[in-house]
Amino acid sequence: NAYDAIAADLKGIVNTRMYFTAFVDPDEPNPTGGDGGTFNLLADAIDASPAGCFLHITIASGKTHRVINNTSLNSRSIFVISGAGDTKPIVEFTVGTSETHNIVRGFGFSYGGGSINFVSCDIVIAEKGDENLSWTASPAPMLYAPAAMVRVGLYRCSLTGPVDTALASAYTATRVDISVYDCTIDTCKLVLRAGGGVVLISQAAVTLLNGAALTDAGTIGVNMLQN
Repeated sequence: NAYDAIAADLKGIVNTRMYFTAFVDPDEPNPTGGDGGTFNLLADAIDASPAGCFLHITIASGKTHRVINNTSLNSRSIFVISGAGDTKPIVEFTVGTSETHNIVRGFGFSYGGGSINFVSCDIVIAEKGDENLSWTASPAPMLYAPAAMVRVGLYRCSLTGPVDTALASAYTATRVDISVYDCTIDTCKLVLRAGGGVVLISQAAVTLLNGAALTDAGTIGVNMLQN
């Protein structure tokens, strides 16, 4: 009987299972988890959803949402949007240290692919954890993997970070596809090591402040396309 019930609505069950919603509030004392539930961290909501699903995450406005560990997107299509309120939420990618380097924590695309879009968020890459150490080769929260693909969208967001950091990296033949609209980039760059892979940048109404740039290298028409 249970199997018959599933078979009778298989399409509906799959559609429901592969569309996951979550609300993230770092101060929620009793997060419920699960589809449609509450979470304390973005990573918790991502890990709770099925691999390959469409994940819609609303994050509490006026609060700082820290990414404290690396999290794999695992083929998910993720949409992160500010909740109700006049103050944009901050998504802060924290920085850890090894014996030799400062390491930006973030989201891994790896070979499972996936995408992530931010709407009405202030995105911050933290300062070095140890000023005596250098950054890794690609200090960016959208973590590259050799010959993998990174897909990111920013809509009415700001991006701020130290001068040597960026949102993504095209290192080791990574393909980076970024769309940016009505955004401000302050000090950092949008893509590092653009000459190391292929970069597609679609942008409009972007303001660059304090030495910020879309890329640090790369040749348009060779390994970079930019409108």
